[in-house]
Amino acid sequence: NVPVAWIVLGEKASFRNVCGCVMCVLGGYGIVGVVANGETERDTLSVADFQEMAFRPAFMVFLVISVFESLDLICSLRQTVMCYITVCSLLGGVTVLSIKAVTSFLILTMQGNNQLVYALPYALLPILFVTLLLQVQYLNKAIAEFGTSQVVPVYYVIFTSWAVLGSAILYGDLNETTTEHLFIFAGSFLATSVGVYLVACQEDDGVKNDGQLR
Repeated sequence: NVPVAWIVLGEKASFRNVCGCVMCVLGGYGIVGVVANGETERDTLSVADFQEMAFRPAFMVFLVISVFESLDLICSLRQTVMCYITVCSLLGGVTVLSIKAVTSFLILTMQGNNQLVYALPYALLPILFVTLLLQVQYLNKAIAEFGTSQVVPVYYVIFTSWAVLGSAILYGDLNETTTEHLFIFAGSFLATSVGVYLVACQEDDGVKNDGQLR
């Protein structure tokens, strides 16, 4: 978004913006590289494969925490930035994993191995709809009430952490990752988080300054 703002909207690029963008790109490249390198080669998941993996105790704990903690925060009616962001992040992790599963089912179906005869793909669709709707609702609330500088960096860190954790538990994305790659992953994640913070804070500061001038 920042380069588009520079080119299309003619906004001035500050040193802080440039540093933030560079850190985001390098950090994202490191995260993707480590996950791609650590993934064990596997065939596209069928419904039967997904059911076997999803009902493992570790993932069931992850799912229970995601759902019940989100429901608890929603029902509590607390209006804090961490409440909003936590709901978005926990439900976002479920959404990401569900999308990956549905995509696998569709790929197998198009390859001739029909997975749509099972009930699971249809059961995942309302889950995707509800979690996505709640994410958008609470993310909009958070940004409207607390501003970009508070919401974007914290949301990115919590959401990405929860999604990566869920994928590692369910799909074993980091099973073959070495200690060296884990350190690279952690450093890349930190670099991306700081980069997002730099960009978001700069944008929010600009808005505040404009408001003061008026």
